[in-house]
Amino acid sequence: MTHIDNFEGWPIKIFATCINSSAPLYNAWAHCLCNADGSAGSYTDLTRCGADCGCKKGPVSVQAQGSTLAEALERIKGKYPRLMAKLHPLLRASIRDTGKLLAAFEVYCKDGRLSAKAQSFLRSRLIPMIGNERISDITPASLYSTVQTITVEDDARHVTKEEINRHIRYIEQLFELLMQDNCYTTDNDPAVDLAQLKRYTRKSRAAGTNRNRTRLTDEERERLMLWCETHPGRVAAAVALLYNGLSAPELSALDVADVETLPGGIRCVWITRRMLCSGEKYSAQPVAVSQIRRLPLLRTTESALSAADSTLRTPPAKRPLVGMGPDGGRRYTPAAIRKDLAAVLNDLGIYPDAVCSSESSIRPEQAESLLSHDAEFCLSDRMRIPAEYCAMLCGRPQPSTNGRHYLDLDCDDTQTAVYRMAQRCAPVASSGRLPAKDMLSAQRPVCTVFSGAGEFLGAALHPDRPCRVEIASPCGFAVFLKE
Repeated sequence: MTHIDNFEGWPIKIFATCINSSAPLYNAWAHCLCNADGSAGSYTDLTRCGADCGCKKGPVSVQAQGSTLAEALERIKGKYPRLMAKLHPLLRASIRDTGKLLAAFEVYCKDGRLSAKAQSFLRSRLIPMIGNERISDITPASLYSTVQTITVEDDARHVTKEEINRHIRYIEQLFELLMQDNCYTTDNDPAVDLAQLKRYTRKSRAAGTNRNRTRLTDEERERLMLWCETHPGRVAAAVALLYNGLSAPELSALDVADVETLPGGIRCVWITRRMLCSGEKYSAQPVAVSQIRRLPLLRTTESALSAADSTLRTPPAKRPLVGMGPDGGRRYTPAAIRKDLAAVLNDLGIYPDAVCSSESSIRPEQAESLLSHDAEFCLSDRMRIPAEYCAMLCGRPQPSTNGRHYLDLDCDDTQTAVYRMAQRCAPVASSGRLPAKDMLSAQRPVCTVFSGAGEFLGAALHPDRPCRVEIASPCGFAVFLKE
């Protein structure tokens, strides 16, 4: 008899057989399937992890006997901890590839890398909620939602702010250990947004932990983009240009005449001046030489500008690219831009402090800073645009010799390439909407469907090999490929 069990998040394979038919006697062995390929951990694997196993090479196992099959299985389950102790070096090395969060947590508890209070809280509150999830499946959004549920429960129990902050810190410590074991990197750390759930206390203020954030959460960014879709106008256009890499003074100085169209239909602008205040008046001043740049207008930026133009009563002439007034003829000053951005973020409940306060508010200069930093994060992390092109878009110093001396960042080919990089990673559909649907079957194993935006999704279903799914953009770059 073969049976698969689970212990501390690890799959256990049990073999049981009757070794004496005259006087019934059953023998049972248990192996832990802790290798990335699903095989049982062996002494050879332990040796590779640095353990001293002598000349042993077979699978690591524990054995038990019983007069009945049920008795043998019950006794072998009692030896699971001994099996885990034998395999401890291998389990620690296998966390990244095969482990669930529960398995990693148990390893850290045995290592003594978590305090007793942290173990108690995590075992009673976090592990029951997401302990059975694979480490690779835990995302910033899912962890944020789980921890938010925990904080809401703490609020209902009238737990103090300091205690809530300690609970969040325990969770951060667990994921810091996972990062140390190379389960995550700084680019996909699930705990990156948890500081936003911490409560504002006098101690946190004195320690300076209520510092400004440098990015929005995915949920906050989605709310902001949805607001821009439903409120076309100068504020939505300003948000789009900020996410295109411009600053408030730079977008304030742009005119409609500054937009040029490349042969492929891609629009781009030269950034050569910015609006600066002298006394009570604004005037256009040249930007620093290192910030002079040409950049393409991304598709979302073009859509926002077109929606803003549709609200104006006069056709574009010699007027600002994003202007004020019924005809858009008045200059949209940086102060007005920052004030409007702060008002929108306040209405959406998006605040800059890393430590939350029940009376938080956002100042105009904080609003621009938060969105500008988040724009850099989206360009580099979400769109995966190389660092040289991100620096070009945002007017930052070039990070490499290649960008400083060898790349022609202003030529038409570069503008087209950057535009396509952004298009390549654009979502196939907006939140909650599917662009197209089709059904796969044995009679129709391959299909390709198109959406209204021009992207396509292809899928292939074959009984003799894994299913292949591909999502691609209009430019022909693969966005997502899964087999």
